[in-house]
Amino acid sequence: YYGNLSLNAYPMIANWFSVGNVKAICGMSVGVEAYYFVQYYKTYDGQNNISNVIYICIESIAIVGIIYCLIVGGLCKRNFLIYPCTTILLILILLRKDYLLKWTSKFPAVKKLGDASYATYLCHMIIIECVDYYNIANQYNSKIIYLLICVFSFLVGYLLHIMDVKLRKKIRLSRTLG
Repeated sequence: YYGNLSLNAYPMIANWFSVGNVKAICGMSVGVEAYYFVQYYKTYDGQNNISNVIYICIESIAIVGIIYCLIVGGLCKRNFLIYPCTTILLILILLRKDYLLKWTSKFPAVKKLGDASYATYLCHMIIIECVDYYNIANQYNSKIIYLLICVFSFLVGYLLHIMDVKLRKKIRLSRTLG
């Protein structure tokens, strides 16, 4: 079953390499490339010559592209449109030129979700695999199960984030004492 942006483990390339691995490598590469592009662009003197209207138009196109990728179902080439759209949005956010999404930073809950997003990204697939292994989605209402997976992923991700922060503080403290 392929839905929206999920590629998971299948189809397999040459019966041993997952398309999901290709997607994961693409995702990591996009993040790294966006970060280094922004670092280079910040040193460029001409960045203030671009109108805010152009930034808003670019951000609008990226948001519409991401929404499109989330809505369109099935496995097709359109699934990979998420990468250029996300890259553009990441670049705008890193440059602090995001105008349409800036309002989201005013909510403390969004900040907490943002802080825990990396941990959530790391743990959500384990939760999905457990639900799949125990066949929970087929035994109960799958829409409720999917909602619970999202909520539980964010909770576990936030807890992991808190543990990470505490561990980092403890390591820094032990370095200064030692």
